[in-house]
Amino acid sequence: MRFVLSALLLVLALPATAQSQFSEEEGAFLTFEEFTLQRAGSDGWNGGGEVGVGWRFGNGADVALTGSYSALGLGSDQRDGSSWSLGLASGYTLRPAPRTVARVQGLVAYRSQGATFQETQQQPFVDYDGAAVGLDLSATVGYDVPVAGSFSVRPTVGVFGQANQLLSIESSGVQGSLREAGDWRTNLGLQVEAPVTFRLFGTDAAIVPAYRSSRVGNWPVSGGTLGFRINF
Repeated sequence: MRFVLSALLLVLALPATAQSQFSEEEGAFLTFEEFTLQRAGSDGWNGGGEVGVGWRFGNGADVALTGSYSALGLGSDQRDGSSWSLGLASGYTLRPAPRTVARVQGLVAYRSQGATFQETQQQPFVDYDGAAVGLDLSATVGYDVPVAGSFSVRPTVGVFGQANQLLSIESSGVQGSLREAGDWRTNLGLQVEAPVTFRLFGTDAAIVPAYRSSRVGNWPVSGGTLGFRINF
């Protein structure tokens, strides 16, 4: 937990010599991860959404409260469930060169998940309920390409890392527990984004498609999101 808090404070303490994400002015912003779709091995798809409310400090830093809900195992006969989370995110955006945008971002979140799944069709279904605290860090670099009027697109590439600690777990249908409380899991991967920025009713807005790809153990995990952000 100390590592999680230290990483978040590090993001907030970076030198204030840049601009906030998608805007140069101080003020509030609202984000909608309206659509999240993730492929997880052979267990179907996970789909859901996230909402965030935050503040830009005008010096490159921003902070936000986030909440999310996801349905698990869409299209799968062997998995069904849901999860929700509450978190605190912070980021720092800078322009090291004309049109070039670099960003680091961190998220600390509490997540609760409940699911029923079947490891193979020959085995009985297992009920699972767990809670965890996690850290998500990312570092990206993008380049603004003007399109027309106020519209521009920002092709962006980077890396991300995740770590989560299981706080509690309850399971039935198996001998013992699937994981032990206190267990840590980590995940590293690649991140690609293509934010489209524009002016909307006199303020800055952005549509943000993004894609992540990684492996958790022997399982490939990949997924995309389509978000919307508006500044006030």
